[in-house]
Amino acid sequence: LWIRVASRAAEQGDLDLSRRYIEECYRVAKGRFVAIEAQCNMYFGHFALEAGDVEEAEAFFRRSRELAASLDWGWWEANSLTMLLGVALRRGDVEAAESHGRAALAIYAALESRTWALRALAGLARAARARGDLEHAGLFWGAAAAEGERTTWWEEHRARWGDSLVDERRPEFLAAVQRGRELDLWDAVTIALGQDQTR
Repeated sequence: LWIRVASRAAEQGDLDLSRRYIEECYRVAKGRFVAIEAQCNMYFGHFALEAGDVEEAEAFFRRSRELAASLDWGWWEANSLTMLLGVALRRGDVEAAESHGRAALAIYAALESRTWALRALAGLARAARARGDLEHAGLFWGAAAAEGERTTWWEEHRARWGDSLVDERRPEFLAAVQRGRELDLWDAVTIALGQDQTR
């Protein structure tokens, strides 16, 4: 319940209240309820990002992933990996971003979670653009956008998940976006997971 109330407070922009709930929740859960600890660490990572402390955020997301993995809680582990993808991009470490993104995507695919797979795919699109691969950047972004537009919440998250992709206008990218929009999400996921990871 504390986590749900904290989430609502964060959605309303009251991060101080959200943090207070999470800190109290963590105090009670630590050493007793691993799943709750994993969620609290995720929130602490978000708070660190808001404060501009990328290294601290990364540490919290890693801890969240470790706790989730210890429970074989794949969905939460993938969520943590997706956050690590974003942190790696902030640090300019494209290789790490792609590694985290593919690991998250593989879990989401195994769980057949279309909603969350598109988020990881969008992150991989950003990573592809960062290393100059406009073909895959457009393909992944197009597939993610086409899937997202079938939901009621895509517009709310589109700019954040797409970041600079939203304003990318190079012809090679736009042509690839159109091709991506014609793919089924899982076909795009298969391409993302099958890419040569040494590139």
